[in-house]
Amino acid sequence: MDLLLKYQIALKIYYKNNVKKLSNLEIEKLKLNLLKEKLTVLRRHEKKI
Repeated sequence: MDLLLKYQIALKIYYKNNVKKLSNLEIEKLKLNLLKEKLTVLRRHEKKI
């Protein structure tokens, strides 16, 4: 879960620095990647239980 938190913080920093340069499509792709990452982490967590 720690890795996911770091990933989210990195994304927020990236957004702040580059949000003006990114198109809406690119922002949506980043959001989609973040959701995929969350899903992967949740699946791994479920297997441990």
